[in-house]
Amino acid sequence: VSNDSSNHADFTTIQDAIDAATAGDTIDILPGSGYTEDVNVDKALTLESQSSTNEATIDGTVTIPSTGSGTAANNTTVVQNLKFTNPDASNALIISGASYITVSGNTFNNIGTDNATGNIQAININMGLNYTDDSPTMSDMSNITISGNTITNVGNGSNGSSKGIYIGNYIGTNTISSVTIDGNIISSITANHALKGAY
Repeated sequence: VSNDSSNHADFTTIQDAIDAATAGDTIDILPGSGYTEDVNVDKALTLESQSSTNEATIDGTVTIPSTGSGTAANNTTVVQNLKFTNPDASNALIISGASYITVSGNTFNNIGTDNATGNIQAININMGLNYTDDSPTMSDMSNITISGNTITNVGNGSNGSSKGIYIGNYIGTNTISSVTIDGNIISSITANHALKGAY
C-alpha cells in the first residue's frame, strides 16, 4: 500500500487493501504520513509497515471487530511497526470482541490531544463497543498480546479519563482472558482528573 502514486503500489488506501485481502494475508504499508483514514480490519491479517525503522503513519482509528479474530496461536491478527496519530478522536486502536490479536512495535503519539472529548485511549480493548443499537453481539475475548509499543501524548486536559492501554468489559457477562501486556513505554497521559494511565 502506498499513497504516493509514483511507488506503483497495488493500493493507495489501507482499507482498499484489506477489502481485497483474504484471511492470512500480509499487508505491507510503505512509509508515509498521508494515511488519513479510519480502518476496519474485518479478517485475520498482518498489518505492518514495510520498514521497521521508517514507519507508515495512520491518522485515524483502526478497529479490529470480532470478524478480525485470528483462529489459533499460529494464525493471529498482527498490527506491527506502525505509527498512529489521531489528535481529534478518542481512540487510535480498538480491539472489540476479537481474539488472537498481537499489537507490537508500534508508536502511538498525539491521541485525542486536540478536540477530542470524553474518555480517550490509545489502545482500547473493550467488548462494549462491539454492538449496534438494536442488536448487541458479545463474545468472549482471549489471547491478546500488547508488547513493545511506545505510547505518548494521550488526552488534552479537558477530556474525561485518559489511558495508554485500556481493558474493559462493561456490557454483558462475557470475559476477556489471556491478555499479555509487556515491554510497553507509556508517558505524558493527560486528563482533567486522576483517571489516567494504563489499566
